Amino acid sequence: MSIYLSNYIRKYKFGPTQSLPPPLAQNTLDTTGEVIHWIGIFLSLFLLAHATFWAVQATAAILFSRPKGFSIAMWALVFPLASYTNAWSILSRDLRNNGMRGWAATNTVLVVVIWLFCAAFTIYGGLWKGELFFSPGFKELFVSNRDNDKEKDAKNGNTTSWNSVGRTRRRVAEDEEAASTPASAQEPPRIH
Repeated sequence: MSIYLSNYIRKYKFGPTQSLPPPLAQNTLDTTGEVIHWIGIFLSLFLLAHATFWAVQATAAILFSRPKGFSIAMWALVFPLASYTNAWSILSRDLRNNGMRGWAATNTVLVVVIWLFCAAFTIYGGLWKGELFFSPGFKELFVSNRDNDKEKDAKNGNTTSWNSVGRTRRRVAEDEEAASTPASAQEPPRIH
């Protein structure tokens, strides 16, 4: 934004809201454009330093607590790193700094590798195995709920069965009655 504004002031010799030529001298407008330009660069450097801190934190978290398997949540790493890379690329082009260009190129290769990794495992997990939406801890939650429900049902004389929709709870007497009646006369189980 600041680069656009400073270039606009230099090119058209006045600010975007003025309709007539400016009352200020050209060197004052050039200086104003340069000041806005450098404020934008310092703000960009500050934001990139902040983003670098969080990128290091995220990388350390991934390396020290490795995931058990691929999940769709790993795609959440691609977009922030691509934005980070794009910011370094634009700033290196504006400052004409080869070190920043090298860092931007390294990050570009890293983003492409991470994107290919996520794409390959999404295709493998989603199309090939059919286990794309695996969430660590989600399965254990259902297992513990199922065990707790079995204990409660045993005390109350109920049976609980789990299916893809949810749980179905029936009284034990209903199960015995259903066993003695033909399958065509049975009512569907009630879902609570």
